[in-house]
Amino acid sequence: MGDETTVELVLSPRDEAVQSGLSDAPGWSAFVTQLRDTLREVMVANRVDSLEVDELLVSQPLPDRYSHLRNGVQVGPGKAIDLIVGMVDGRGPYCRLSNAEGLRVDVGWDGAMHLSMTQEAARSLTDLAGGQVQVEWRRVRPEPPNDSRPVRAAADEEFWNAVRSAAEAELTLLCERWAHGAHGNTWFRVTPDNLTQVAGSIRPRSLVSIVVNPDLRLKVEIIDDGFAAFKAPLRPGELDSRSYFGGADSLDEVTSQGYSLMLGDSVLSRWCAVVPDPDGEVRGSWKDREDSCALGPLSIAAWA
Repeated sequence: MGDETTVELVLSPRDEAVQSGLSDAPGWSAFVTQLRDTLREVMVANRVDSLEVDELLVSQPLPDRYSHLRNGVQVGPGKAIDLIVGMVDGRGPYCRLSNAEGLRVDVGWDGAMHLSMTQEAARSLTDLAGGQVQVEWRRVRPEPPNDSRPVRAAADEEFWNAVRSAAEAELTLLCERWAHGAHGNTWFRVTPDNLTQVAGSIRPRSLVSIVVNPDLRLKVEIIDDGFAAFKAPLRPGELDSRSYFGGADSLDEVTSQGYSLMLGDSVLSRWCAVVPDPDGEVRGSWKDREDSCALGPLSIAAWA
């Protein structure tokens, strides 16, 4: 953005009943109508052709109309506005929307939207005040440095060759983390026969974790931690699984749903990598929970 100062436009419901009740409030429809008009003006002022999805959070299964959403996907202005309205209403899915020209959209949990943009774009938005939408302008402070280390290892040819070698010798599970949230991952049992197909189905920017010869016994000692549960048998291909990010109250809660196997989330950082974009660059941003996660594929001797 050069020497442009970044400013933030905050849009929120003016009606207190809408602020607290959102779509359950009588004034919701009028608010959304004006909000969509305001967002269209913002898109025009920022010359938006498309916005990129990032920081995707999927706390419940994606509806069919959003089944294509992944980090890095480009959505047009109309689809972006639909996403924003859904986030404002608390329905989700939640994500950050941005483009290279400086527009960034974040939605809070209180019905407020935060739209960062260049000062040049903000100057053309001088008449946004309305009866339903409350408008506030702020200067954006620089974000503090992020101390967490991102995963830099790429799921490249060397990575997949190592996975194939593992799958030839041991039971090998693969977790594709394509979004944050309980429904943002997919588990597979990979074998030398299906690895090419599974690897080809994984989207760029996904975090891939490999677990070799896992201990899948039901263990009460990890019930309070994050874990994944599986239904037996573990046949090659996509697995019937469920993520318990916050743990569970008891093993009965898990087994009553038909799950008889479990695996703690702590093992997922031992061998992981990010699927690069088509140009070979790793742009998926995933926190490196363990130093070993950023080291890329482990040697055969490390897991044998």
